[in-house]
Amino acid sequence: MSDVAPAQRGVLDTNTLAELSVGPLLAVTEAERAAELTHVQQAEADFEPIAFDAAAARVRTRGSGPAAGRTQPAARGYDALVAATAILTVVPIPHPTAQPQA
Repeated sequence: MSDVAPAQRGVLDTNTLAELSVGPLLAVTEAERAAELTHVQQAEADFEPIAFDAAAARVRTRGSGPAAGRTQPAARGYDALVAATAILTVVPIPHPTAQPQA
């Protein structure tokens, strides 16, 4: 563990790490597998993991389910888990479509 605060070092939700870890398993060629494994190992080295725990499991996230009009809720499952962890740890989640804060 680093002495640098997670928000300063960069964090990685354990759900994201799990999602990344599937890459080497799904790779078709040895070259793809090696590249995916390198990606996972680099993420582990660069970021402090934030655990998904029982409290995060109980967080309700806006816009993550069928009630929000999601047609593929399973595809957004990891996104909701990551958001729940971020809400509890007060870590902002960058998103490519997010509007800049004024």
